[in-house]
Amino acid sequence: MGLEKFNTNSKNARKTIFCDIDGTLVKFPDTFEGFKDLPKGKHKMELLDGSLDKLWEWETSGYNIILTTGRKESMRPETEKQLREVGIFWDHLIMGLGPGPRYLVNDKNAGNDTAFAINVERNIGIGDIDINKAKLSVADSDRINEKELDEDDIGSVEMKARTYANRRYNEAKREFYGEAAESEAIRIADSNYRRALDDFNEHCHEAEQKFIRRNG
Repeated sequence: MGLEKFNTNSKNARKTIFCDIDGTLVKFPDTFEGFKDLPKGKHKMELLDGSLDKLWEWETSGYNIILTTGRKESMRPETEKQLREVGIFWDHLIMGLGPGPRYLVNDKNAGNDTAFAINVERNIGIGDIDINKAKLSVADSDRINEKELDEDDIGSVEMKARTYANRRYNEAKREFYGEAAESEAIRIADSNYRRALDDFNEHCHEAEQKFIRRNG
């Protein structure tokens, strides 16, 4: 039997989704004290809009659902209990990943990408995610973020602002290590995010005025 029989790009091949928990499916704590209470499992998780509907959409579409989290492996009993309390289900639960960036590495199949990435804003939820439209590989996404954009185009300037802000957000998070530092990293990263957008505000205004003069 030829390898083509096992083509993982087949429409019938079961696809796998790796999905984060805190800040993606359920609300990430607003305070450092709330973050420190996570290992105790004292508080019920707060589902974000669209979480259960999206999970059921993936389930009924035949996806393999793997939940991932930076929570320590020692927190597994409390975490599983909290997840079940709010109706979240999964095929596998990977713990202990820590707060840093996560990279998915996979081989191409017959020249086709088999690894993709979607980043969502913290505590916004996954209701608007469409897996079928996630056709950019991680590498392709990086190339788009890094390419030179037309500074005379308002949309391009706004995209550059968001790209720059997100980069500074991630840089701030990498300065901290360990779960206890996560909330402080988030505070600084959020501050850098807002500052980065402010940095581009004047440039966006100038681009808008230039656009109006050219097309007015």
